[in-house]
Amino acid sequence: MSGHDTTTEVKNIIDAGAAIGKPVVLNNGAAYAIIPDGYIIEDLETFSSTPMRKRGIVSFDDINSLISYTSLHKEKGTAIFFDISNKKIITIINHHDDAGPGWGDHRAIYSFTTTPAWRRWTAKNDTPMNQLDFADFIEANIEDISDPAGADIMDMVSALRVRQKAEFHSVIDTATGEKSIQYSEETRGESVKGNLDFKGRFTLGIAPFRGGEKYAVPCRLRFSIHSDRKLRIFFQIINPEVIEEAAMDAMSDTIRSQAERWGCPVYLGFAD
Repeated sequence: MSGHDTTTEVKNIIDAGAAIGKPVVLNNGAAYAIIPDGYIIEDLETFSSTPMRKRGIVSFDDINSLISYTSLHKEKGTAIFFDISNKKIITIINHHDDAGPGWGDHRAIYSFTTTPAWRRWTAKNDTPMNQLDFADFIEANIEDISDPAGADIMDMVSALRVRQKAEFHSVIDTATGEKSIQYSEETRGESVKGNLDFKGRFTLGIAPFRGGEKYAVPCRLRFSIHSDRKLRIFFQIINPEVIEEAAMDAMSDTIRSQAERWGCPVYLGFAD
């Protein structure tokens, strides 16, 4: 067999294989290819200077960044999902539209991130502390308290530090039902008794989420006296979940108004 015949035969074999593997488009727009055993279809997109289409997932720590990105890349099928249970807003840039399905693989995600102040207070919520630990915590975070004034809170903190060795007693006012704290301690051989000025409530002024507004966060101040007559103090944030939800709603309103201008649908739920 001559060299020319060999070349021709090899070319015929390659052409036959290529014909078998050639993609075919059906009437419904779907494409398929028959692949001989031992062969694969290569995605040639990686050899292109740019991708064939936009895709990818980007995450933002700031809601304004999510708005800017969505505004830049939005298209006809763009949709926004408020995933409240997971505290996220998800923009699917190439979602389905009325003309047909979308790939849904180009997404921008904003996760509601709590502030350090919110994490500090919620971490100690409803957690009994001894006098010194409570005094240290309040003093370290005094700037977060909006009411009562800092000086009033510091008076209570100072009293707690001074009375570390005292024995405490709970007294109930029969007329009002309010509880107060009495203390007694030995000082230089003398018995000293008195009442501890104990604030029943205080209010924080902190933002639950980064980039959001500050909220008035009401707290109850509670105490317990154990059999050793030692004082345990704790606070209870009133309805922290409600405050978080209100903060998320307020921040979500920003993107809702933008979505209206863009003509993008907004859904309450999760998009897989």
